[in-house]
Amino acid sequence: MSIIQTDDTIKVFVNEKELLNAVLDKDIINHLFKSDNYLLTIGRNSNASGFGEKFKFNTINGLLDELSIKPIASQFDTSYIDYKSHSNKSLKEVLRLKHSKVSDNYRPNYHAIPPAHWMNEPHAPLFYNGTYHLFYQHNPFGPYWGQIHWGHWVSNDMVHWKHADIALAPEKGHLDPDGIWSGSAYIGPNNTPMLFYTAGNDSKKENQYASIAVPKDKNDKNLVQWKKTGLIVEKPSEYLHREFRDPFIFKIDKTYYMIVGSGIKDQGGTAALFESKDAKNWQYLHPFYKTDINKYPFMGGVWELPIFLPLPTKSGSPTNKYILMVLPLRDNADVEVFYWIGAFDKNSKTFIPDHDTPKLLDYGDFGFTGQSGLVDPKTNRSIVFSIAQGKHGSLDNYKMGWAHNAGLPIYLWIDNEEKLHFAPIAELESLRKKPIVLCNDCKISEINTTLKTVKGDQLEIALQFKPKHVKQGIVVRKSISGNPQAMVYYDPEIKSVVYNKVQSNPERKFKPLTAPVSESDILNLRIFLDKSMIEIYINDEVSITDRIYFSDPEAQHIELMGFDANSTLKKLHIWPMQSIEWDYVAPTKK
Repeated sequence: MSIIQTDDTIKVFVNEKELLNAVLDKDIINHLFKSDNYLLTIGRNSNASGFGEKFKFNTINGLLDELSIKPIASQFDTSYIDYKSHSNKSLKEVLRLKHSKVSDNYRPNYHAIPPAHWMNEPHAPLFYNGTYHLFYQHNPFGPYWGQIHWGHWVSNDMVHWKHADIALAPEKGHLDPDGIWSGSAYIGPNNTPMLFYTAGNDSKKENQYASIAVPKDKNDKNLVQWKKTGLIVEKPSEYLHREFRDPFIFKIDKTYYMIVGSGIKDQGGTAALFESKDAKNWQYLHPFYKTDINKYPFMGGVWELPIFLPLPTKSGSPTNKYILMVLPLRDNADVEVFYWIGAFDKNSKTFIPDHDTPKLLDYGDFGFTGQSGLVDPKTNRSIVFSIAQGKHGSLDNYKMGWAHNAGLPIYLWIDNEEKLHFAPIAELESLRKKPIVLCNDCKISEINTTLKTVKGDQLEIALQFKPKHVKQGIVVRKSISGNPQAMVYYDPEIKSVVYNKVQSNPERKFKPLTAPVSESDILNLRIFLDKSMIEIYINDEVSITDRIYFSDPEAQHIELMGFDANSTLKKLHIWPMQSIEWDYVAPTKK
């Protein structure tokens, strides 16, 4: 393409063929370009819309192999030419986001994360032909919400992930031009993997509905390419306008069920229930479960991301109990993951909870959200994935080039009293390097001496002790001066584990996070540090997820707090953790 301007005339040539030869209206040009700081952009509308000042939409999605700009009558060649041949690579390879180009002291290394830019909740976990798949909300054009696609990871163990090319993208037309939002996955009839997603079309009165995609090649173990079926499930009229998203599929006996997050006017959030015999043709039934919005106003006017999973025992034996998890939104909602334990009534086809009050899983104040789950066919475990929310602002995301990452996968079980427990999956132990502290029933004085040489911001820490009547725990990410530092400790006065920080000029307002703990002779803490990530799992019953944005590179020291030097600690193990070795996968036959 060549563009030539002489005086008030502009000519445009494509492949040496003249497509435009026109006289410019100087008054119009002066009006459009009168700003002194107007910048001409190549490959994008110079007045492109966007998100804030930094993020501009509609850049080119291709390559510029050669660029030349110069005055026509110049005596010297002052052009700037940038030519790079990509003939030895496919266009797809060249345009892929490069994870190696994004690196900073905050970006996690052993948590699942896109190669760059924005992600929201990971969803639609799937096991097929020996491979795990996990998809996620993704904007491949920048670290901000918008233009949502489905990113895709594959793994043999739900720990060592690899990137696959984008699975689903918005497309021009009537189906999903405005976004591919959250959903779930299931193995349908004829052993067919199926993706159930929220299709967005803002030109419609009801702009959200469920749709389905299937693999282009079922023999590809990586399931890289997908095709949309065009099948849709629309919102029943009793639910709120433009509030119908995040389909989740489960199967009981020979019937497929789908619950979709929504809300009912004056009744609060709920999930609409559908059933099907073939996972394609769906019949609406009724609300799956509703709580009392007047009694529990924090459950909001809308529910997002409903998931419904069976609860086995810790050994994997089945029970008749299920967990329903939702994310409240709108009105007075507390935007956290809440759950109920209960049963599925096969006659009424509704969820019957064992307890009326919704319970919290994580106490990290919007740290653990965006839940999704599957039953692992290899082990019968019910496994939950989440997004670990970043807590920087948009400008910081712009500078870093990424936003958010997945939390560690956890598995759920119930004990003999039908109480919920959860913990990180055992496969994460494969990331452990040689332990730098491995102490059982050790004197505190000896441990303190050892810890003087221990540093790290990419660690797993297992701490076990018998609580006393004073605050006791561990300090991590401590600087030499003590500011900044992060503290995890048990407070006997409130019978809770507390996560607190000392930090000058924090990136956001912070108040200590507290997780209530059942009375126990022994307190077990598992703490995962991964650059800006911290995840704290307490007695396999509650957790705290948050961020640590300490700019001091020396803030990596560790020490115990509140223990008498002459006492004995039951357990302290510390492992450095390996990073995920990211790469892209290609379609692969069995």
